[in-house]
Amino acid sequence: AIGPGGIGLNSKLPMRMHVGIEPQSEGGLRWGEFNYFIPERDAFTAFEKTQATTLIFEILASTARQFVRSTNARIWVCSEIPFFRGLNIDPLLAATLATAWLLHLGVITPADVERFVSEPTVALMNDKEFLHVWRLALRIESVIATWVADGDLIIASLIDAKYPVIFFRERDPILFDRCRDLGIYDP
Repeated sequence: AIGPGGIGLNSKLPMRMHVGIEPQSEGGLRWGEFNYFIPERDAFTAFEKTQATTLIFEILASTARQFVRSTNARIWVCSEIPFFRGLNIDPLLAATLATAWLLHLGVITPADVERFVSEPTVALMNDKEFLHVWRLALRIESVIATWVADGDLIIASLIDAKYPVIFFRERDPILFDRCRDLGIYDP
């Protein structure tokens, strides 16, 4: 975890997460199979749905309404990356789901994704399609993360990086005071 004013280091793992969006004629949003890999069992297991999954649907539906699109779809997830291992899967799931959803809605295209994953990071904050994905992913991560979601790991998940990504978090006095009050961070 990166405290206020800290330095973060993110390195890519050679594993994948797949998200599929199946259009439906009715029924709103619902999950198809949602599986993740457990290495010690050498098998996939079903993810238990939580309150966060309901909130994710509300965010996705809101985004669909914003772009005047249908909210009827089944979402499938298959992750080679094991959950509950401290591998920062929250931002990866958020980035993957946001990208798939915006592709499904027609807000971004595959060419947009190919472009922004290879752009220099300095150009990303002016890339309209990237910002659509990043902002939606940030909203999704905010309901599933156990820490303050600030979007740095979403960016790291979305860019093509051969080397670890280093980021610096500004020292936020409000966040710092809250963390200190909780006994999480004491300089």
